[in-house]
Amino acid sequence: MDEFIDIPNSKLSEKEKLILKAACETFSEKGYNATSTKEIAKMAGVSEGTIFRYFKTKNHILKGLLVQLIELVVENIALPPIEKILQNETNKDDKEIFKEIIIDRMNLVNNNFKLFKVIVSEALFQEDIRGVVYNKLISRATFIIDDYYEKMVRNGTARQLPSKIVFSSIVGSIFMFILKRNMDSLYSNVEQDDNIDKDIDFLIDIMFNGIGSK
Repeated sequence: MDEFIDIPNSKLSEKEKLILKAACETFSEKGYNATSTKEIAKMAGVSEGTIFRYFKTKNHILKGLLVQLIELVVENIALPPIEKILQNETNKDDKEIFKEIIIDRMNLVNNNFKLFKVIVSEALFQEDIRGVVYNKLISRATFIIDDYYEKMVRNGTARQLPSKIVFSSIVGSIFMFILKRNMDSLYSNVEQDDNIDKDIDFLIDIMFNGIGSK
């Protein structure tokens, strides 16, 4: 099984990690509805009974695994890097900080593409999974971005705007930038240019200054 996700959680046993990795691999290939616990067990190299020993969700075993994956992503690899970047902002201007965040998010998606494919695809079709993504990821990310944005307003480097619009604009721009690059690399015949650094600078300029002519 490919090592496409690192689960840095000491509370989990090695078998639990194997099961979660196998679940993500299978969900990514076949989708949630077409996946069975037997297939997950085979890929993980454990018995089907072992899965139920660790993830006692009865008839909702697969959903339990998916929720566990989302929680691990949020707690270990999705939000902590952003918090660290924003906490170590001394002697850096806002554009430098946002550039660090964009580069970090690009690396995160590139290194865990199958995992994010599972989360995004299942969140589109399953309401309870959307709820987990919102409560565990979006609401916490909103708080982090809002807190930094209010600091920018106090420092005079940003104007006061509705925070929900600011959050949507920032996160939406970064998400679509990363998604487009990944889609281009998969489906476009056009070779990726080497101007990623310049492209990020353009994105940040648009985020801060808009596209209107002065």
